[in-house]
Amino acid sequence: MKLPDYKELPPHAGERATEYCARLELNGFEEMFIRKALRYHLGMQVEEFGAFFNGFEQARLRHLTMLSRMSPNRTEYSFTKKVSKNLGISEQLASQWVARFEEVGEVEYIGMKAPTSSPD
Repeated sequence: MKLPDYKELPPHAGERATEYCARLELNGFEEMFIRKALRYHLGMQVEEFGAFFNGFEQARLRHLTMLSRMSPNRTEYSFTKKVSKNLGISEQLASQWVARFEEVGEVEYIGMKAPTSSPD
């Protein structure tokens, strides 16, 4: 299964950034994928993303799931620092998101399961 490319998923005609983000989130994408799509298709600035995504819990938790799976042995402190840096949010806010992630656990996202290759 080939993963979708954000460049091939444009917003619908008249779709605002929040609507576009909500649609991609509903379809199982994580925050970084959606950020790339918003930047590419709607020209959103990187500085806007931190606060913008506070309202998209599933997309953000999917990103935390991805980070957690990439480095499963991080300390809470290290994880919080990584989330803060990656998402451009304060360490205090990152700490709140890490706590929420620990509360709900992993959230499945598109691309979570590595595609299997068939022998030729």
